[in-house]
Amino acid sequence: MAARQSKNASAEHLIKVGQDQGIAPVVDLLRSTEDTVQQGAAAALWSLSVTTENKIKIVERGGLPLLIRMLRSSDEGSQEQASGCLYSLSVLAENKLNIVQEGGLAPLVGLLHSPNPEVAKQSCGCLRNLAVSPLNKEKILQENALPPLINLLESDDPKTQELAASGLRNLAYNEAIGLKMVDAGALIPLIDLLTSQDKKVVEQSAMALRNLSTLQSNCERMVEEGVIGPLVSLLRSRDEKIQEQATAIVNTLSAANAENKALVVEEGGLTPLINLLRSSNKRVQEESCITLRNLSANTDNQVKIVQRGALPALIGLLHSSNAKLQEAAAITLRNCSMNSENEVRIVQEGGLPP
Repeated sequence: MAARQSKNASAEHLIKVGQDQGIAPVVDLLRSTEDTVQQGAAAALWSLSVTTENKIKIVERGGLPLLIRMLRSSDEGSQEQASGCLYSLSVLAENKLNIVQEGGLAPLVGLLHSPNPEVAKQSCGCLRNLAVSPLNKEKILQENALPPLINLLESDDPKTQELAASGLRNLAYNEAIGLKMVDAGALIPLIDLLTSQDKKVVEQSAMALRNLSTLQSNCERMVEEGVIGPLVSLLRSRDEKIQEQATAIVNTLSAANAENKALVVEEGGLTPLINLLRSSNKRVQEESCITLRNLSANTDNQVKIVQRGALPALIGLLHSSNAKLQEAAAITLRNCSMNSENEVRIVQEGGLPP
């Protein structure tokens, strides 16, 4: 995370102090009883924390409890500078645990409700990082972080939306938390964000939904909330990261039941899936091929897959060095060959022996 540019001359001076004399004298100023001095010191430390070396030194010099104390200040400037600095420090794995051990969770979750959008954003970013650690996930849940994180998905600021979606993505690696997340109302705003104009927002929202889709009950609710249409649209994205997430979720949903298979086709999923068989991204290619394998279990889809021109790509994948691709392509061709007209075309194109 790039350091936020300091807003006052005091902070600029302290940055130079930190560069010339070391971190300790700047950390000491966090003990001041004056808000402006504390804010200047926190802003300087935020800027200095761009390097890993300084991140370590700030913690070694006792900065964490002082910054966490500032989170509880009634002054929004202090809250912003402290949460921003902690966001930067929380990049390091050891600091993810240290911040929690020092009592940082409760005030950070509290600041997600802040009317100041910068305070909420910096706190959200820090919690996003803390949620990476498996040891922190349950503790974040216990602090009742889900409702404010979900609310921030509807922020007017794309960066805040991205951070909130990313935080939920990290928490959703825990399936029990994923269930609670869905119960708390995360699905509709996450699905809505799949149509965002911001690619990073779309990617993080899709990743969160992908993690949630590991549970069948969540898949059912995702489909009920209309996720398939937006996902099919994302199959046409030019962004490979977005394609990868969308194909993975569509694959999972299409494997669940016949109704989902029909919905994927009704929403126009066949053509983009067939096009993605030629993707240079192996994961996208694999997920698309496996999805077509799932869809080809449906008799009507067998005809449509051939009609939409999938045969050349599927036959080509029979020679792939990727065993999963080979198998998925072979099964798709076998399923499609159950239709007599398809069988003739597959033989003509070299996909089956005459």
